[in-house]
Amino acid sequence: MMGGGMGAGVVPLSGMYAEALNADASMMISRMVPASTLGNVMAIIGAGLLAKLGDVKPALSGNGRLMRKMDQDMEETKSSALDLQALGTGLITSLLFFLLGTIINKFVPAVHTYAWMIILVAVSKAVGIIPHMFETAAQQWSQFVMKNWTSALLVGIGIAMIDLNAVFESISPMYLLLVFIVVGGVALGAGIGGYLVGFFPIESAITAGLCTTNMGGTGDIAVLSASKRMELLPFAQIATRICGALVLIVASILIQVLF
Repeated sequence: MMGGGMGAGVVPLSGMYAEALNADASMMISRMVPASTLGNVMAIIGAGLLAKLGDVKPALSGNGRLMRKMDQDMEETKSSALDLQALGTGLITSLLFFLLGTIINKFVPAVHTYAWMIILVAVSKAVGIIPHMFETAAQQWSQFVMKNWTSALLVGIGIAMIDLNAVFESISPMYLLLVFIVVGGVALGAGIGGYLVGFFPIESAITAGLCTTNMGGTGDIAVLSASKRMELLPFAQIATRICGALVLIVASILIQVLF
């Protein structure tokens, strides 16, 4: 549920589990899809309820503004115009990081290839060794993939890789209770933590909480639409990707330790 949705969560996690347990990846996906789907539904409902709470308790909400105190120089970065050459550069850049992650995984197999790829990207961004041109190109390639291939990915998974019988068998009162506890707990924790660092609790609970328990980028849109706070989409995307990356890294390590 906190693994970055379907493409960046369920699919790579199922591959990790299948490899560690010598099991079929489709079976693993069928066990994970109900959690992701139910978490997405509860996150959307929770976003609507938090929006209503903001109307009742205006002090808890920024009405789409995340920080309680804003500096004058904090302006939204405008997205660059679409460039075909940038798309190609973004593709090559992403493949480079994936190749490096694959190579490192051969020497340190305890951490999965996806996890190494994420670590390399995070470190490169933190130390600032990637030129802005390549960052912009990677962003454009990411948007191209999400807008054009996400639906195809979901349809392919739904048709070929999901065992509906396993999905229905996985749903039980305890299963639903666990999903509710995770969604509620993450939203509450994000709201309290956000308030302590200067955010509005409701906006923080939505972006850093509910948007990490939905189905990735498409789930972010659904959650923010339900709460009427679409202007928070960039922050929701950051929370989704960071949380998904952390879950992949932790899962990759724990699988090696536990199995």
